[in-house]
Amino acid sequence: MEQDKEKVGAKGTSAWLWIVIVVIVVLVGLGIWFFTKEDSSTTTTTETKTTSVAPKHADWQKFTSSKYGFTMYYPADYTLAESAVGTVTLSKGGAVMVDLYVTVKSASQDPVPYALAPYMDNARGYMTDASEVDTTVTTDAIKATMVTGTLGANAGITPQVGKKGSTIFFEKGEYVYVIDSFYNNNTADFQIFEDILADLRF
Repeated sequence: MEQDKEKVGAKGTSAWLWIVIVVIVVLVGLGIWFFTKEDSSTTTTTETKTTSVAPKHADWQKFTSSKYGFTMYYPADYTLAESAVGTVTLSKGGAVMVDLYVTVKSASQDPVPYALAPYMDNARGYMTDASEVDTTVTTDAIKATMVTGTLGANAGITPQVGKKGSTIFFEKGEYVYVIDSFYNNNTADFQIFEDILADLRF
């Protein structure tokens, strides 16, 4: 009889032990799930804040491309024109100051160096005395390459032969974006160009 009681007691202890183990495993699992979910929510929130930074010049005119979907801001004394193929030209007092055009990335070539190459070759008529001055330019957190020099007949949408300027190259999705600025060594116009770049949003 005593042996039977001992067996029942052992079984009861064993059952309680298993219940305790199961409860601990469930609680640990719930704790891991909770903290993982919290980290995921925090990351998502941070990413959203990064991509929704307010533009530097929210008081400027706002334009959203009907073809490519990007948004840019430009001064009130600039005039913007968008063509049927999605190119954008910014003018001031009738003179072209900035233009932007987009090409589909080459499947066989490294896209940015391929687009940049004509500007680095004087004989091609895009730019003379071109120099790569900055490869850390960022446009909406996208790394870009900038070259400066004297613009030729093949540079830009509207030729600005002999003007000093800069051209920016960067890729986004399936496209390469090329932005020309014709500031002719005017520091104020170059600053506007940099601010236009800083306020581009995709």
